[in-house]
Amino acid sequence: MNTGSALKTFEWLSRVQRTFQYNFGALMAELTHESTVHCHKAYGGYKLFKENEDPIVKRVESANNTPSILSFFHDKDGRKYMAIVNNSQTESDYFTYYFDNSVKNIYRIAWGGKEVNARENDVCNRYSMTDKGSQNSAWLAPGQMEIFRLEF
Repeated sequence: MNTGSALKTFEWLSRVQRTFQYNFGALMAELTHESTVHCHKAYGGYKLFKENEDPIVKRVESANNTPSILSFFHDKDGRKYMAIVNNSQTESDYFTYYFDNSVKNIYRIAWGGKEVNARENDVCNRYSMTDKGSQNSAWLAPGQMEIFRLEF
């Protein structure tokens, strides 16, 4: 094995892990997992997301049908969180997820674990609300995860 390439791989993985820990580590340590579904293609025995079956997320789209993962959590105060992950190793894509009209507000967990209101000036996402519910869109790189706190 070339030690130079192994060192570069370690440095890259170390940077990714530190970024994840900085952004989501404290929050994830406090959350309780509720459920996980795969969208567009299921792997590892996970359930495949079906439109209008989930009480919160009604539909998930991606521009190129790239697979994604939705996971739901709650904190000790009962607040609900959703994580979406681009489940491709090679393809970036634009994902849109449509929420039931019971979801009144969405907060993206941003750099350093800060919450950003998706309805207001969130440059990383596109949020809109209709009489049928709200929707939020985000461009995700391969393996990228976004976490949102959902307010009802």
